[in-house]
Amino acid sequence: MKICFSLYVKPNKPCGGGSRFALNLSNYLISKGHEIQYSFDPSNLPDCILFFDHKLYSDDCITKWLSLDHAKLIRQKFPKIPFITRINDIGYPKSRPENFVKNFSELANI
Repeated sequence: MKICFSLYVKPNKPCGGGSRFALNLSNYLISKGHEIQYSFDPSNLPDCILFFDHKLYSDDCITKWLSLDHAKLIRQKFPKIPFITRINDIGYPKSRPENFVKNFSELANI
């Protein structure tokens, strides 16, 4: 199965729990014979998209390529590709924008 991850986590770099989850899940899936893609290629469609976070950013440890708007476009063009969304820790800490939970809820319903 080809699984497209919405982010790439560089191994052996310090990062948060969600990134560690993604890295360990990708390693596990590869060990079971699945193919992991870290970008969306319309000429080589994945069987599903695993969406970890609606925020789009990159740093020394993580590259996130898929935003909520990108997910909506993919859903419109390729409605049969399932999205699997990891939802975790969606409360309102002080450092998160007000629309954080709303965006995650919208993503979960794609």
